[in-house]
Parts: sequence; C-alpha cells; structure tokens
Amino acid sequence: AAAALVVVVALTQADRIREGVLAGIPTAAPATTTSPGTPLSTSSATPSRTTITHAFDEQRIGSPAGWLATSGGSIAVAAFPTPFDRSLEVRTAGGTPGAGCLALETPVELGAFEVDLLLSAPDPVTAAVTFVTPDAVELLRLEVGTGATAISVADGASVDAAGIAPEGWYRLRIAARSTGYEVTLEDLAAGAFRAPVIVETGSLLPVGQICLGVDGPSGAAAHYDNLTLDSQS
Repeated sequence: AAAALVVVVALTQADRIREGVLAGIPTAAPATTTSPGTPLSTSSATPSRTTITHAFDEQRIGSPAGWLATSGGSIAVAAFPTPFDRSLEVRTAGGTPGAGCLALETPVELGAFEVDLLLSAPDPVTAAVTFVTPDAVELLRLEVGTGATAISVADGASVDAAGIAPEGWYRLRIAARSTGYEVTLEDLAAGAFRAPVIVETGSLLPVGQICLGVDGPSGAAAHYDNLTLDSQS
C-alpha cells in the first residue's frame, strides 16, 4: 500500500498573489496583467452557484463541444475505453504539451471538483489540471505524472507527492476547505485512496476556466472522464 502523505503549504494573502498567466490558454477577452509587485485586482464578476458535469458519452467522436485546444497539442472525444464509454483525449504533438480548456459562462468559487484520468504510454507522461481566474491567473495547478505529482499555487509554492501508474484509471478529487483545498487521488482499479494533500491559501478566488492537459514525449496522451465541478455554497 502507498505510504500516507499529508503536506501543508501556507500561502500569503490575496494582495501578494503572483500573477501567472497560463501559456497558451485561449481566452474570450484579453488577459489583465500587472507589473511585478503590483497587487492583483480580483475580477468584478460575481461568482454564482453552479454544477458542471462532462461525461463525454453523449458527444460525437472528434472535436469536443465547448472545449478549446491550446497550441501545440490536440484534443478529441475518443472511443476510449469503449465506443459507448467515451473520454476526452489530450495528446502532445512533437513533444509539445497540449491542453483543452473550458471557459465558464460565469465565474464560480470552487467548492468540489473531481475527474477520472488515465495516462497513456510512452512514459513518462504527466496530466495537468489547472484552474484559472477570470483575470487569467493560474490559481491552482495539479500535475499528476507517472514519476511524481506536484501541486502548485498562485505564488509559486509547490508540493510534491508520489506519481501514478500508466494505463490505469485514477479519480482526482479536490474539496475546498475554510483555509484552502484538500486533494485526494483514488486508484479506481484497486479501490485504494491516497492520504489527502492539504494546500492552504488565504484567498479562494473565483475560477473562470478549467484546463485539462498533458505533457510528455511525442504521442503521449491523457484521458479524462466523469468531470464534475460544484461551486461553493
């Protein structure tokens, strides 16, 4: 059984959050940037109560409705693991990372999130799940790889944990707590849970975009399925 790991990272207040535009993310409007040392201005949009689900089974194989691909990779609804149980496939191109991004109609405060993911050979390969604010700031990024897992936050702090095995489905769960986010990985085949990783932050900013990505050698792919996002109550 995997060794339990609990890590706590304390972050600074919102006025010290580092701006960090996620390269390649398509945005509906120009991103707001600030010079180094300038306090981040939060979006004026009001978060709303929202539940978003994507299982991809009802979508046609090919280009996924509502998702935009970043430059360098490709995304598609794939007949994987079966033609009737489909998933979102994100693939590298020429060794360049790829991602598919879903822009939310209105920003939400992340309450709970989960998604199933599988990493395909060639190894090593890393899945990347990123939450981006309406101001195009990378709020929370989780890199789940065959070598290691890393969780990073807006000010550049990061936490390392064990990686996952390729060609197996895992469920990634994120839950907002009063002081931050709790992250858990479940091996679906074994029914085994990892001990949660707690990431503390002084400000839970609204999310305007979700990106599901992959990084690795040419042809490496990550599959995503059964995505659910619930906003804060």
